Amino acid sequence: MEKVAVQHFVQSLSAAIRLVPVPAVYIIGASQVLSPPLADAVLQVEVPLAQEGERVLQNDVAVRIRRAVNEKEELVGAIFVWESRQDSLLQIQKRGGTVRICTVRRPESLSAIGFATSTRFLAWSGLIQFSRFDVIGKSPDELYSMFLTGQCHILLDYADNLDRYVRALKREPTKRFELGPVMTRPEAQEFFAAAKGYKAWSDFSLSQRLGKDGASPTQLDRLRSYGVTTEAVFARIVTRMNADRYNSDPNPMAEELLEFLQDEAEGEKTGRSARQYRKDEHARSLAQEKAAEERLAKEYPLIAVLSCGVPKHIGNVAACFSGGLRDVDTELILSQGNSRVHYKAYDLRGTGGSERRDGFYLNLKRRSTVVAENVHDTLMLGLKVIERQSGKLLYQGEAGKYGVVRFSDR
Repeated sequence: MEKVAVQHFVQSLSAAIRLVPVPAVYIIGASQVLSPPLADAVLQVEVPLAQEGERVLQNDVAVRIRRAVNEKEELVGAIFVWESRQDSLLQIQKRGGTVRICTVRRPESLSAIGFATSTRFLAWSGLIQFSRFDVIGKSPDELYSMFLTGQCHILLDYADNLDRYVRALKREPTKRFELGPVMTRPEAQEFFAAAKGYKAWSDFSLSQRLGKDGASPTQLDRLRSYGVTTEAVFARIVTRMNADRYNSDPNPMAEELLEFLQDEAEGEKTGRSARQYRKDEHARSLAQEKAAEERLAKEYPLIAVLSCGVPKHIGNVAACFSGGLRDVDTELILSQGNSRVHYKAYDLRGTGGSERRDGFYLNLKRRSTVVAENVHDTLMLGLKVIERQSGKLLYQGEAGKYGVVRFSDR
């Protein structure tokens, strides 16, 4: 009667487990209550449940792993090892610790990455996101050794190795472990593609064969708008681009081919080739830039460059105007025409100038005055003024703490 009751309990609970996806369960030692075929199929794994000491037979995840091994199916999964409640994934994170995720080196690693970025793995592990593997072992034996010494908390691998880890861990008296979710390689690949921004793994796979460095999700969408849906179509357009002498690279980047397609489409509107259209556009752009430069030179014929630093190292110019807690902030005084404006360190952008590698550039009109005082203990404040078109140097000076640089064109 007792055996029948236990068997009835196990069958009821097994049915419940099949309805509710749980990562793993505790073992009951009395495996003889199962029929021999089922007992042989079950991979008995110790894992935590809500109540201490509760032990239940049947582990759908473990059975799935064993079946994948027998059928040589590529199945990706994860396993977590601990010794006490204080080592649980939740407790590690509550203590501010880092849950270290490890895997073994394989020729094809994208599926493992996809699995780690999946919602199923993140929900099981309690992680917000996956960024990288903390350890990539050279072999399963090396990774297992790190596992036992606490260098890894979660081990992510394929079914053949997971099966080996479980069997080895059953021989470790102080170790307990929990199996996480599993998924097939195609499922994991879809998660990887989604994490990279592609709509499907087929899109990602195609993108990697298009051009020198592959195509980004945006580039792939743009290529498809031009009818590039296969590697063969991409190759035909490259041949056409080379023949037009637009670009002689036999394996261009996706963006280069997109530029050709765009110029080809625009050139067709006026009966020009992509190469001729690009040549004409380049000439037009240069003419526009020259005209803009002439207009700027007419309104602002002078350029002032303020610098703050030491020889061979120029920093942010605001540092020479900021007194910090010990000194009063100094000012840049800029007079142009009838206007005179005082600028503090925090509003230098209001001058319309721009910070560059060698200093802060200001456009100056004729009849301008620039006055600046340095308040920094060690950095030198520099000022030079040049004519925009000729490049002639009109003024150059520098000042230490409380020193002043001054230029006037009045």
